Formats: sequence, structure tokens, C-alpha cells
Amino acid sequence: MNYSYVSDASQAAGTFGSATYWIPNYANTANFKQMISSSAAEDTSTTDLDWILAVEAGLWQDTSAVDQITLTAGAADDFVQYSTFTLYGVTGA
Repeated sequence: MNYSYVSDASQAAGTFGSATYWIPNYANTANFKQMISSSAAEDTSTTDLDWILAVEAGLWQDTSAVDQITLTAGAADDFVQYSTFTLYGVTGA
């Protein structure tokens, strides 16, 4: 599932983006997996499409538990210096 719009190295210095992904029931092996994401990419420009706010959803049509998440940057960009990633899990649920 490929969903995210965040600022990259081509944006003006001092602008940042964020993305949040939620995969409910990621460990369940009886149902397909949903994913809901929200993301924002900002820029100091006022030109259309130089900034974006997105809410997206996807469905992984597989009953396997989600046991791996891979984050990759777009085809032409890498994650920029000081990018951070945090994974939260739910225990006892």
C-alpha cells in the first residue's frame, strides 16, 4: 500500500511534513487488513500543488498478520536529514 505525501528535499528550507498510518487489527489472521493514512506536505510557496493535505485508505487483501513495514521515499527523493520514524504497538489488545 503506497500512501503518503510529505515534504522532501526539493521544498524550501525550514518546511516539514508529517504522515500517520493506522493499521487496525494488524495482528489478526482472520480478516483482510485496512490502512488509513493522513499526511501533509507544506512549502512556503503559494503555487498550487506545492503543498498538500491528504487522507487515504487502502485494503491489503490478505489474512496474514502484518509483520513488516517498509518505508521508502519517492523515486527521485531520499528521506532528508533529521527525518524521524516512530512505531507504536498495542499490547494486551
